Amino acid sequence: MPARSVGTHTARSIVDLFGTFDDVPHWTTEGVRFSSSAAAVDARREADGSKGIADSYVFSVAHALSFRRRLRYILSCCQPSQWILLALLGFVTALVAFTIELSVTKIYELRAEYLPVWAWLLTAAVLALFSVFCVHVGSPAAAGSGIPEMKVTLTGEDVDNFLSFRTLIAKSVGLVAVQAAGLSLGSEGPFIHVAGCLAVALCTYLPQTWFFKYISVETYRLQLLAVAVSAGVTATFGAPVGGVLFSIEVTATFFFVSSLWKGFYTAIACMVVFRLARLLPLVELFQVEDLPPLTITLETFAFIILAILCGVLSGIIVFFVGVLNSITKRFPIPGRYAWAAGVALVDAGVAYASPLLWQLDKGLLGDMLNVSHHEAASDVINKAGDLAIVFVAKICLMILSMSC
Repeated sequence: MPARSVGTHTARSIVDLFGTFDDVPHWTTEGVRFSSSAAAVDARREADGSKGIADSYVFSVAHALSFRRRLRYILSCCQPSQWILLALLGFVTALVAFTIELSVTKIYELRAEYLPVWAWLLTAAVLALFSVFCVHVGSPAAAGSGIPEMKVTLTGEDVDNFLSFRTLIAKSVGLVAVQAAGLSLGSEGPFIHVAGCLAVALCTYLPQTWFFKYISVETYRLQLLAVAVSAGVTATFGAPVGGVLFSIEVTATFFFVSSLWKGFYTAIACMVVFRLARLLPLVELFQVEDLPPLTITLETFAFIILAILCGVLSGIIVFFVGVLNSITKRFPIPGRYAWAAGVALVDAGVAYASPLLWQLDKGLLGDMLNVSHHEAASDVINKAGDLAIVFVAKICLMILSMSC
């Protein structure tokens, strides 16, 4: 309801019991339409002398317009386009992630089972070169994990071509090539980036009457990208709750509370496809269902110490990766290609010499947690000396791989 005008200044009350903080930014651009019946109520109250306290918009809403405003707000929350978009985002993210993992698994199995040593090494170098080519020619915005750029994007800043369709293709194809080459690089950051690109692509290429507002209005856009983060984590680990919590962590600067249910809804949709796709024995899934019951013992303190050591070790790894990146970024373009090929050759050579590094990371984790089902690998996995060698080798290979 319009407030009193003083001089040439006209103000409107923005107090709304049935609106949310998410509505305010696009109210300012779309304009708030106030009901004419509100003016009638105001005039009637002024006539009978009760205008004093009814001048506040809160009391007006609470009176005659309460039911109408409440009903309109409830209906506005149940936007079919929003539910459809979030479900599609979860479904498509899981399908793309499954396709990427399936491609990596099949290419790696072909290399491991049918190629001699020289061809094994050669294909690793070729795939690494192709991944660099995807970033260099396809889209430079596809470089890296994508999480730092996603943090910047969620603060409201735009990163050139970071969420474009071309970046989506370059990121997906490059990720398949680099993991099939055997480099020690994970999927969490790339899948989060892919999910963000898919969110923008869905709003761009689906009917714009329904979906374009979710990327054109800044509030909706930031919420959609935060939800995409949870979908990307769910597609990686199959953990919907962890995905939503990670989306809050990434958007720690500010977080729309109303995004919580959207994140859970999208993560559940992603999880449905994730579980259905894993029923097919096509890809290796890090999934253990026969762990013993958890008991609180002195072993818990060992887990705490392990967590502390892992945190310290992570900081050391990040430090050395930063040192290497500061060196490699000065290389000319041919030097970047040569560095990636050299790291791939070293990685493939070490993997060929070690039975534990011969398989992909998810398969290795599955064997380490299910040694009773893998008697052939149990003898090697239970040897502390072999594990120590693999531990050091894996850290070194990870640092080298992340410097490419």
